[in-house]
Parts: sequence; structure tokens; C-alpha cells
Amino acid sequence: MSPISKFLLFFSVLITCAFLCGCSPSEDDFDPDTVATVGAIDAFGSVVVAGILWDNLDSANFSIKGQPGAEIDLQIGMTVQVEGRVSSNGSSLIAADVIYDPTLIGPVSSEAGAGDIKTLTIHGAAVEIDRFTAYDGTTFDILAVGRIYEVSGHIDEAGTVVASFVRDLGPEILGVSPVVIRGIVSDLDVGGAGVGFFSIGNITIDYSQALVEGIQALIDGVEVTVRGNLGATSDEVSATNISPAIVYPGEAAYFYLDGALILDNNQWRIAGFPVDFLANTYYDPFDGVFSVGSRVWVCGYYRSGKVKAGWLRLLEPNVFVHAEVAATGDIYPSSFPRVEMLPVNVPGKVPPRVTMKNFVDFDTLLIDSRDGLDPFTLDDIAAGDHLLISAVGLAPGSIDPQGTRILRLERVLSVGSVFLTGEIYLPFFFGPGNDSFRVQGTKVFTDAFTSFTDSGGSSMTEFEFYLGLSSGQSLGKSVAVLDLADGDDSTIDVADSVQLLD
Repeated sequence: MSPISKFLLFFSVLITCAFLCGCSPSEDDFDPDTVATVGAIDAFGSVVVAGILWDNLDSANFSIKGQPGAEIDLQIGMTVQVEGRVSSNGSSLIAADVIYDPTLIGPVSSEAGAGDIKTLTIHGAAVEIDRFTAYDGTTFDILAVGRIYEVSGHIDEAGTVVASFVRDLGPEILGVSPVVIRGIVSDLDVGGAGVGFFSIGNITIDYSQALVEGIQALIDGVEVTVRGNLGATSDEVSATNISPAIVYPGEAAYFYLDGALILDNNQWRIAGFPVDFLANTYYDPFDGVFSVGSRVWVCGYYRSGKVKAGWLRLLEPNVFVHAEVAATGDIYPSSFPRVEMLPVNVPGKVPPRVTMKNFVDFDTLLIDSRDGLDPFTLDDIAAGDHLLISAVGLAPGSIDPQGTRILRLERVLSVGSVFLTGEIYLPFFFGPGNDSFRVQGTKVFTDAFTSFTDSGGSSMTEFEFYLGLSSGQSLGKSVAVLDLADGDDSTIDVADSVQLLD
């Protein structure tokens, strides 16, 4: 069987299994038209959440940060919950309720990290951001300690908030600045704090004037969302409203989730929702490594407070490409759809290049932020176009183990530099004038002027980096490579910086 035939067969199986492997329920008493999605907003037109297009928002009720709102209040990257149903003709999804609540609002007390990933501390919580996080009123480079930020994203197994959206709400003003904090109640009215106080982590919550709603009993151990304002210090909050940490939907025949896979007291959870895996749950890829902390997408149904998973897909965007298309021939829109980027000239090779193969499948999200084309397809991409790609590395047993599967491809106005993350592959070379290694199939050259950083943010020498490859310690690990503007945004000639990510 040819590689093309294998590719098409593989994805036809995925499409079939979406319906045959338990993604929708078989119970006769289930309303088959109910749908709910929870995840970050990927695109508009009308809105795409967890890879699902809601194209009718005309009659939807919008709840934005606990208040009535409208579609105009939504932005790319916000994690939202949308509930509705399939239209009578089965051709569209009609939204009934759209809910957006920030994961966190508060002051940044510290900032750590280097390169293209940073960790902020907001009310004791770690918030991870990168250059692919969506920003409003700020950028990755100008985030500052002492300002109030609104953060939306998913929480990983370590309790870190992995931000998909960050908004600057201004300088920290005690007694005034808004706060949203989620967590588990402790020390309720004990420890000499007096009636009307409890703690979430190291933050003291004054709830004496708060409206408590939707909670059967405010007791230690209950997980809540607190809205209010900063108190007399940055570690105090004057609460105005206390509500459940998660708003659970009604029963849904189709329920889609996007978040980290977490094991909590022998119960799997995604985005806070309990998830049960069935005997016929389909795992995509079938040979993928699904573990605690993995970013996943799940399709199933929701009943009696749990998600029953029919399809679990590994959705860890561990590969990012930020570059210019070198030539029209690097785009393959049919038969074996893919985009080959970051070519490196290799003498003696036919064709004389090593490239990263980014494969497109049936649910790749294609976005045109430059010209606004809708629909936007691979046929619209030309040499010289600037693209942002987030993808997952293919499994070892796949048709191209050094390639990637694109989750999101966006055409943008400009790039100005080349950015690449992915896993380090063999071969590598360390010698006079030929220092190089591969990232997901793309050859990366380094030299004495390249700066190297380990996963802890400390500087390392080029020799130490390649010694890690020689010993096998760094092989298979994720790395971020940056090639600053040098007149050619389509290739990595010599990396300006290399940072180990794990």
C-alpha cells in the first residue's frame, strides 16, 4: 500500500470511529440533538470552540464574567462553554448559552523564565504563557509585575494555569482592582481570623459582604469561584460573589472538551469535568502516549454529572512553526495534504533540502488573519506568505514519524523571525563549521554565537548542549529555536538561540 493510501485510510478510520466508537450515546431516551462544548475559542465565524463550529449565535444568552453580555465581548483564546442543539435540518449548530468566566484575575507578584516561555505568579498560582498566547492590551514582552491581568486557559496536572488568553486590566490598586480566584476553601472562620473569612492557598478571602449562590454549603474542601476586589494588601480579597468553580451543563448527546488530562482520586478529569473511558473509547493516535498532564480533546456524551468518552485525541501542541513559505512547491493541497516549511539546503540531497512535513487532516483549523478569506484553504497559500502553525508530532509508528499533524494554521501579515519548537531527532553533528541537529525533521545549524539555555533557564555552552545529545540525555526532548530577522524568514540558517523546554 502506498504512503498516500495509508494516509487516506488512516483518516477515514478516524472519521468513521467518531460515530462508531461511542462518541454519541445509544440510549433511546437521550435527546439526540443536544450539544455542549468547552474549550478555548479558536476562531470566529461565528465561533469555534474545541474544534466545533457554532454558526448560529442569534438567539444565544451570553454570560460574560457573571454578567449579561454579547458576542462582541468574546475574543480569540478565551475558554468558554457553549450549549445548544443541532438545527432541524442538521446542517448547523444553534447556541442557546455562551458562558465566559476568566480562570484568574489578579496582580502579578513575580515573573520567571526566559526565551519564549514565561511563568507568572498571580495570587499564588503559576500561570504559563508563551508567544502563541492571545493578548489584549499587552504583549508577551511587556507583561509587568504589579499590574492586574485577566487570564483564561486550562489547568494542568501540577495546578499551573496554561494561558490561552491574557488581558491587561491596569495597575494594581489596593481596595479597587478586580479579582477572580478559584480554589478550595480552607480555614473557614477559624484560626482567629473571625467570622466571615476563609483561605484559598495563601490568600485571605473576606466573604462577609458576599452573595453566596449555587453552593449547597460553604465549608472547607468545597471548590469555589470568588469574585471581588483586592483588599488592604495583595494577599487579601474582599469578595462580592461566591459560586461553584464549574458550571455543569445539562445532559448533552454530544459533548466536546479541550484540556489537560488529570487523575484526581482515581477519577479522570478534563477541564474539571469527570470523564469515564469506555471499553470502545477510540484513542487517537492509537499508539499515542496518554498520560497525566497530556493536553487532549474528547468527544462523548454528558449524563449524570459525567462525560462518557467515545473519542480521545492527543492534542498536545508540542510543535510550533513561525515562518515564511519558501516556494509554491512546498504546499501540497491534495492527495497527501501538507505544508513543508523551514527548508535547509543540504549538498548532495535530491531535492537538496531537509524540511518539516506538516500534515493537514479533516479537522485542521485554517485561519486567514491577513486577508480575511473565508473559507481559507491550502490552495490560497503562496510563496512568501507568513504562517503560524501549532501541531503535534506524529507517533513513532506513523507514516512519517518526523512529521507533524497541524492543529491550527494561520496566515498572518508578517513574521520578522523564524521560530520552531519540537522534539530533537538524530542525526546531530558537532565539529568545525558543521554543528547541527534536527527538530521534527528540520535541520538546525548552530555556531559559537548561538545562545543556549537549559530547561531551568540557566545558560549553557554549545559544548554542553551537544554533550547532552551525545549522551542521549537530550534526545527526544522538546526544544525552542529562534532565528532572528536576517532577510530570510523561510529558513533557519544559523539559530540565534536554542532553549531546552523539558
